[in-house]
Amino acid sequence: MAPLTDATDAYEFPLSQGMSALLGLEELAACLTRARESADIHWTHLVATRLGARLSALGPEGLDQTLLPEAQQWIAFLDAVAERPAADGGKVARMRGALQRLTDRLATDWPDYFRCLERDPWLAPYSDAGNTEGLRPSPRLWAALERTDLESRLESWEQRLEPLATLAEAVLRLTRDSLQWQELTIPPHGVPVALPAEPATGLVQVQTADNRHVPGISGLTTVPTLRLLTTPEMAAPDGDIPLQVGWFTL
Repeated sequence: MAPLTDATDAYEFPLSQGMSALLGLEELAACLTRARESADIHWTHLVATRLGARLSALGPEGLDQTLLPEAQQWIAFLDAVAERPAADGGKVARMRGALQRLTDRLATDWPDYFRCLERDPWLAPYSDAGNTEGLRPSPRLWAALERTDLESRLESWEQRLEPLATLAEAVLRLTRDSLQWQELTIPPHGVPVALPAEPATGLVQVQTADNRHVPGISGLTTVPTLRLLTTPEMAAPDGDIPLQVGWFTL
């Protein structure tokens, strides 16, 4: 079933630490793009804040526990798909090869890129390692740079993060393209979501027809339950609400 389109609000829920990291990288890349397009220094401050907060988790050791396992599980999944009788072997092989090349490149290039970010004097005040007193910089810090210097700094961060962002984009695109969709009617008390038992990783996307209802999922490690809250009160709706839910797990 195809997801809702047009005036649709989509909410995504990661089912693992690795999937959460992928979504965070996607958000960081989007903020970097916005900062480069905007003359507002608050966007640069936002990027530095989010990048600094994630820096320790983005180290080579951290990636071995988050992003790389996500890509490796997808590679193994594509290997299994290629053996199915009805599979388009050539297409699957191309997807698998592209993902393997991105993974290999990340393993080769990322340690050097990470060290450059780690030693960046403009990023250090935002990181846990560089800010031992816990005092965060003000957005006005970036007013000390000329616009060309500011753009150069943002471009440098974008280039360093490119291997990570490209692999995250590829894995998320594969995951979103694989979502299995179902129409649900959600009563005020919520409804259990029939996810596969003990998924290793994956993504749930909830699409509503308007922005008046905000979904939430609880009990992901037990019995996942999807509930809705009505804005602006953030209270349970008065009646049943139709929506669509898509999920994919590995």
